[in-house]
Amino acid sequence: MSHDDHKPDVKLYLKIFGALLVLTVVTVGLSYLNLPKGPGIAIGLLVAFVKAGLVAMYFMHLKGEKLLIWAALGVTVFFMLHLMSLPWIDHMAIQDKLVHVQPAPSDAAGGAH
Repeated sequence: MSHDDHKPDVKLYLKIFGALLVLTVVTVGLSYLNLPKGPGIAIGLLVAFVKAGLVAMYFMHLKGEKLLIWAALGVTVFFMLHLMSLPWIDHMAIQDKLVHVQPAPSDAAGGAH
């Protein structure tokens, strides 16, 4: 096998780089739309997921890898999502027991005691 068989496809890398730049502009643009919190986070995460997928597929050379690599990646993603969901699950379980304390009003007059 010669070195020419592993020649990088620079045009493809530039296209992927361009797509990443466009998606970054989309992400910044979304922040100026003042979307409601839930949909804004969902759309932002979707764009981030697409960007991460492009980076993993092309710049980390996962495209065309063997099934064992994909299985390891799947297990990693599963545990990452599980660990990220634990604080949310805990918060939902104790939400009705939380006590919200209002801060004491500050002395607006600024007088000394």
